[in-house]
Amino acid sequence: FKNTWIYCLPAMNTNSSDLPRVSAHAICLLSKLFDPEKHQALLEIMSKLYNATGDPVRLLEGYLSVFAKGEWQPSVDGESLGRYVDAEHDSRAAMLRSSLIELVRGFGQESIYIWSALMMSKRIVLYSNSIHKLQHTIRAIPLLAWHRGSVWDSIRPFISLDNLAEIADLDTSRFYVAGFNDPAIQSRPELYDLFIDVDTQNFVVADHAASDFGLCHLHKSIANFLMEAAGSSSQDHQPLIKGLCTKSQQIIEKLTSLRKDDGDGQLYVAREDLVDLGKNADVFMYNIALAEGLA
Repeated sequence: FKNTWIYCLPAMNTNSSDLPRVSAHAICLLSKLFDPEKHQALLEIMSKLYNATGDPVRLLEGYLSVFAKGEWQPSVDGESLGRYVDAEHDSRAAMLRSSLIELVRGFGQESIYIWSALMMSKRIVLYSNSIHKLQHTIRAIPLLAWHRGSVWDSIRPFISLDNLAEIADLDTSRFYVAGFNDPAIQSRPELYDLFIDVDTQNFVVADHAASDFGLCHLHKSIANFLMEAAGSSSQDHQPLIKGLCTKSQQIIEKLTSLRKDDGDGQLYVAREDLVDLGKNADVFMYNIALAEGLA
């Protein structure tokens, strides 16, 4: 929610003596860091401890131990409930858990629309009946724009149309990648520029954004690169990520070289200077310039 990740682990209560009125409980952690596996490891130990003791103070002690020492190993009656070591978790590796190759193979050439939307900082909405499938897909999307680390801050893995606070957050955000499991989201084009039905692999560009999604020779080049990588037998997606990052950076460097002084000492890309780039390329490149703060 906003720029905070909310990790929750629900569990059934098996300790009726210490928690006589509790049938189930959930432990939640709020963090600025994207790393589901890291937080799951900590939550599992917290859940075991709470289920064994029913004492929330013990959980707070554990949180403070991790914060101060980077590790925690609680025990009950001399029996260890597990050991958490912060240094054993690589948050950068967590960003690579979902495969970009699988994403491209799944969506095929339509993947170019996702890359284009990311480059232009457009609002992307995905729908799936399966929350697991939805979140797995969304997790791979930032890999299409590895050069722009801020994409991870714009991920909204699961949004409810009935949650007014979450919808209000989208309303005030210029760019996001948001997931829904309510098919009614497709009839809310004011919330997206690009809609993707993960289950049917159907892509819809909102009418108000249609002029920005015209394809050009740049899209063709990137699409060919994506499909070539997806067609290989390799499952290693890091060469694809690095190659795409390089190509995206080259586009940004081209735009940077086109900046001119507008008279106040500031360098900007002017729309009229992009006309000679070719059909639809001028619109696409200008949108990238806006997204990168170059125009």
